[in-house]
Amino acid sequence: MRLVEAANTVAARRGKWGEKYPHAVGFYQRVKATTKLSGKAKAAMARHLAEAAWWVLTRKQDYREPTSARVISSNNG
Repeated sequence: MRLVEAANTVAARRGKWGEKYPHAVGFYQRVKATTKLSGKAKAAMARHLAEAAWWVLTRKQDYREPTSARVISSNNG
């Protein structure tokens, strides 16, 4: 539930956060442009955040912003 709330925050503040969190905002905008539905984009963003948290916790490393503009989250590790 908290990840969906975080995705809602990204969606609501994407104009302000575009420079500070370019990967998260860009991911949301790409999914929304593809699906035309903000609900699907928010769910995809929540899943993306869950996968990022899983990678951070299993590898016991700090989070690193992805370097590629197009990242497939299941291969992001």
